[in-house]
Amino acid sequence: MKLLLVSDIHYPADHRVTLRLRDIVRDGDVVVVIAGDVTASGYLHHFEKFLRLMSGARMILVVGNHDLWLSRKMIKRGYDSLDKLRRISELCRKYGARVLDTERGPLDLGGVALVGSVGWYDYSYAEGLGFSRRDFNRGTPYRGCEKGLYGRLPPCPAWHNDKVYVKLPFPDEEYVRRNVAEMERKILAAEKLGLDVYLVLHHVPRRELVKYAGDPLEDFFKAYDGSPLLGELAEKYRRIVKAVFYGHVHDPSSTPTRIDGVEYVNVYPSLRTRIIEVEV
Repeated sequence: MKLLLVSDIHYPADHRVTLRLRDIVRDGDVVVVIAGDVTASGYLHHFEKFLRLMSGARMILVVGNHDLWLSRKMIKRGYDSLDKLRRISELCRKYGARVLDTERGPLDLGGVALVGSVGWYDYSYAEGLGFSRRDFNRGTPYRGCEKGLYGRLPPCPAWHNDKVYVKLPFPDEEYVRRNVAEMERKILAAEKLGLDVYLVLHHVPRRELVKYAGDPLEDFFKAYDGSPLLGELAEKYRRIVKAVFYGHVHDPSSTPTRIDGVEYVNVYPSLRTRIIEVEV
């Protein structure tokens, strides 16, 4: 069996990525593993169109931050982004795809297990740049810019869209802690079964994997790249975690990096896919 790792498809923004994936899976025994951001704007009908286009492919994924964005209609009906995750999971189940975020345990591929999650962030990658928690909660480094979810946005040089379109029932820092705890439970279950683990994330698991520009206003947005808690989890279980795959940062120059005994692989861009062979 071959695992084909991709991320940040952002369907339908670049339809070529989907067509290339479809062509590849037709050629052999390939399982497509997507490290988040299947969709560009998070619309469920875009998610379903992508699943239809990939019909017949064996597909496993974690959601990305774009996938958790809420539409005006969903907000009006009182949904939050965890409700959106459940709806994505139901939709994927309908088409035979698996969502690692909502799997009850490790996904056994025969000798190797997949464990994964969107991951999320805790703002720590932007610590020391002189910004406050309020700045991070607003989603912009520019003072005087206030907004409400899907409210009218005042003129402002830059926003992080998660702070406009994502709604969680608890702080971002709590979400990443919950996701880490759930992945740890699944890793321990895989260990009991004697399985090695591939960890699949959307967000970046190590600060060393983030590239800084040296400009605080630009580097502010690194706050939303990930959390070191994700890397700490991999290192804690380095005895069975064979590799960590992630996306989110659009850095085509990234190469596999070994840190503290763990291999980290950025699987963006999607047009330059990485194929991993797994013996079953």
